[in-house]
Amino acid sequence: MHLFAANYLKANPGAQFAIAQVSGTIERSFTNADWSAATRFREARDFRPDVIIAFFGANVPRTYDENPSASARTFGAAVGETLDFIDQDGRAQVVISEGYYIRPALDAEKRALAERRGATWVEIDDIRRRADTHGLHNHPNDLGMTMIAQRFQSAVLQGKTNRK
Repeated sequence: MHLFAANYLKANPGAQFAIAQVSGTIERSFTNADWSAATRFREARDFRPDVIIAFFGANVPRTYDENPSASARTFGAAVGETLDFIDQDGRAQVVISEGYYIRPALDAEKRALAERRGATWVEIDDIRRRADTHGLHNHPNDLGMTMIAQRFQSAVLQGKTNRK
């Protein structure tokens, strides 16, 4: 996201950014029955973003993929609740992406959410399948990060707006 922010600032001087850490606030905890976006994302809501990029899922336990319906809520439902809480009036442009790690269950839920919300869906399968985009611990390396940032930049520049 830092590369995206740097590129975006070139075209939009003065833009401000907030990055929400999601590994503990959603990815590892959304399956808990008492999970709530309202208890975890107040600062993001108060920021009132014009653009929201949802690019996460790597820290969702792998056991979730085997039986998503066994959870208190699906990952897609938790992401949707989070977006609804942060963007309460539906004015933000929302961009939702495949994750860098190949997780078909998570990607399908996020894609369905993007379609329901009228959000921009960003595919990165071609990037994540390239051997030259992987770095330490299979995270995206500099090339992978640059390509992903460019993909988000293109999606945001398309200017699609969220229509819940």
